Amino acid sequence: MSPPAKRPTPKTAKTTITTSARSQAATAKRIQQRAQTIITTLETHKAETITQIDMRHTSIMDVMIIATGTSTTHLGALRDHVLRRLKRYRKAPPTRLEGNGTRWLVLDMGDIVLHLFTAEMRALYDLEKLWQKVDPVDSL
Repeated sequence: MSPPAKRPTPKTAKTTITTSARSQAATAKRIQQRAQTIITTLETHKAETITQIDMRHTSIMDVMIIATGTSTTHLGALRDHVLRRLKRYRKAPPTRLEGNGTRWLVLDMGDIVLHLFTAEMRALYDLEKLWQKVDPVDSL
């Protein structure tokens, strides 16, 4: 009699978790590279006070970028430069653009949201303070 044939080993949960973790890490890296592309473009075109906020603690987005322009014309130019740069490098284009010609422009790219403000509007809305990470409060 011949020895019994070996059965193939089924995939384990550990393999699935490792693959999922690798996939998440690759996605996070792509998001960070795209955020850096946006920040570099803003710096090149003289945006002021550029801030990147980690939003992974929310289900809304992964990264929020906030920058200040000197006028509505400057904001429009910054928006156009960012759009051209993302298109040139085949990065995902914004899914939604808001505020054309106003003092607050929003480019929503799903995992990254870019807010372009005039100084006056940025001070008024103060998104950095609004979205700062708050430590959980103990139950009473």
